[in-house]
Amino acid sequence: MPELPDVEGFRKYFNETALNKKIIKTELISPEMLRKGSPKDLVKYTEGEKFISSLRHGKYFFAGLSSNKYLMLHFGMTGYLIYYKLPEDAGGHIRLQFKLDDGFYLAYDNLRKFGAILLIDDPAEYIKEKELGPDPINDGLTYNKFRERVDSKSGNIKAVLMDQSVLAGIGNLYSDEILYQAGVHPSKLFSSIKEDGKKEVYKKMMSVLKAAVKKDGDHSALPGKYLLNHRSDGEKCPICGGKIVHKTIAGRTAYFCNSHQKK
Repeated sequence: MPELPDVEGFRKYFNETALNKKIIKTELISPEMLRKGSPKDLVKYTEGEKFISSLRHGKYFFAGLSSNKYLMLHFGMTGYLIYYKLPEDAGGHIRLQFKLDDGFYLAYDNLRKFGAILLIDDPAEYIKEKELGPDPINDGLTYNKFRERVDSKSGNIKAVLMDQSVLAGIGNLYSDEILYQAGVHPSKLFSSIKEDGKKEVYKKMMSVLKAAVKKDGDHSALPGKYLLNHRSDGEKCPICGGKIVHKTIAGRTAYFCNSHQKK
């Protein structure tokens, strides 16, 4: 599922391809993915308008329109943006498509339809309505603010990091990466982690997310000692030589090192 770094990559891609361009035609191919409102309203507030801004909060993307509305996209498990000129270059599962005034198309492709399309008035109000926590990158999350968000939460550290009401944008893959780099077992209770360990989790969270954002979420471009490059059961840990194993934790398949990530 696209997480914070991936969606930031989509935002940059949007800026490079569609920002400040006029929408000639809007086609909603999968109206069942539109949350609230009608397809007619989507066309009304997009056709003839320009994309004038972009914003990301956690896993949510917002495109500002000259109609004073915002297009919100959530990418679910398989969603992404694609910019193309010829129909044969389009993705195989286009759900929403905009013809732009440069002769190209910008489309939202989503194989499994687990995402969402929405037309809204105000991203800040939507973020509040969804009860999303702060975005670690965009909101300048300090260690003290991090502690304020997580200290009241019970349960294991992996679940806390993935809780979107605590912090927006971290999912299964990056929670594993953060804890791998910090040397903390994903099933460890946050309350049982010593102060130095909590600081290390915060430090690695910020460094991992920033590194991934810099690479637009391309896992193959990340350092070789990242778990994302060795996410396979039984593989040798590049940090300590232990074995990478997996276990269901917080309802998700967690990968970790059975040696340097102590419970």
